Amino acid sequence: MSNNTKVTLEGKVIECLRGTEFLVRIDLGDNMYKDIVGYICGNLRKKYIKVDVGDKVMIEISKYDLNRGRITKKI
Repeated sequence: MSNNTKVTLEGKVIECLRGTEFLVRIDLGDNMYKDIVGYICGNLRKKYIKVDVGDKVMIEISKYDLNRGRITKKI
């Protein structure tokens, strides 16, 4: 039995929120979008990688909470 409860998606940062949180837009196809609040993972903080509006990122979300996620990579 697998405990993999994370889903990795590609999105685009559309707004900077408080602290190190960002609003990330996920394209679902057929002109459908989902906006997710994402926070920066520790590895991006440690290496001082900056994320700005318009950047493409990889976001990891849990199947239990589809409104929040962790930004794991800047593309």
